[in-house]
Amino acid sequence: MQRKVLVATVAAAPLLALAFGAYAETSVTTARTTPIATTTANNGAADDVRVTADGSIKPTTSGALITLDSNHKVTNLGTLATVGVSDSTGILILGGRTGSVSNGASITINEDYTPTDTDSDGDTDGAFAQGSNRYGVRLTGPGAFTGNIVNETAGAIAIE
Repeated sequence: MQRKVLVATVAAAPLLALAFGAYAETSVTTARTTPIATTTANNGAADDVRVTADGSIKPTTSGALITLDSNHKVTNLGTLATVGVSDSTGILILGGRTGSVSNGASITINEDYTPTDTDSDGDTDGAFAQGSNRYGVRLTGPGAFTGNIVNETAGAIAIE
């Protein structure tokens, strides 16, 4: 009887390894300037994306910093930021997918522009920002997104 249990356990081990491997995620643990997408996050293969507390994504060109474009999840515990970049999105979610998005840290889509007080009345005049088309978290495209989109208590989203 003990031998049958041992054989069954040994035979199941490779299957368990495959099952646990399916729950892996690609972590951004350092500073990077290139965007990442769930469809190609794991060296060209689809995967969950996690930005750790030490990780950041700070591109200098337009587009999404993280794109959820497959049935995966995105977790931000680090810094997603652009400065002076129009047409930029912190986390872009494409409709028709299943997954989750959780922001537990910082998404800042900002610029260095400072409006002026042209008539000296104590408040700034004119535009608040010079850029346009900036989003913290954006859901777009055909089809519904199935899953949660959560800005955690520690999460902050700032757009200028």
